[in-house]
Amino acid sequence: MTHSLASSTTTNDAHTNYRNARDVLFAHATDIEAARAAFSWPDVGPHFNWATDWFDEIARGNDTPALTVIEPDGSEASRTFDELRRRSNRVAHLLVAQGVRPGDHVMVMLDNRVELWEAMLAILKAGAVILPTSVVLGPADVAERVGRAGVRAVFAAPTDAAKFDGL
Repeated sequence: MTHSLASSTTTNDAHTNYRNARDVLFAHATDIEAARAAFSWPDVGPHFNWATDWFDEIARGNDTPALTVIEPDGSEASRTFDELRRRSNRVAHLLVAQGVRPGDHVMVMLDNRVELWEAMLAILKAGAVILPTSVVLGPADVAERVGRAGVRAVFAAPTDAAKFDGL
């Protein structure tokens, strides 16, 4: 059985229903009681995937800046919505090709960098579970978490790669 990154079969309905619920909250952003009265959870179907059914739908062809990360040296790394969509698609396809399946745990040990956001979108697109992990953990802590969670894949910077030796 192959796993597909395709969005749900009711993408348009799911996307529209999700957007309408979001818009209700925006419309009543300053009036909590009105928001509570007007809001109802949207029907997004049984297979809604936020990354494919929501993010990709608003990102496709959208060259608006979506992310800017200020690096420690003061430089900036920036991506548009469509760049994030395309780049996370490539990473998601790589995860699936490496055997990651829906429900698998994928550890993310990255500081605030563009790759963090691309990886998180990709993990969601693959239907996997994001296991955020602090970069300050040592090898013993990493090994315990990998074992306990049954981690299937890891995203880590080269400076943290040695923490995974032997796992």
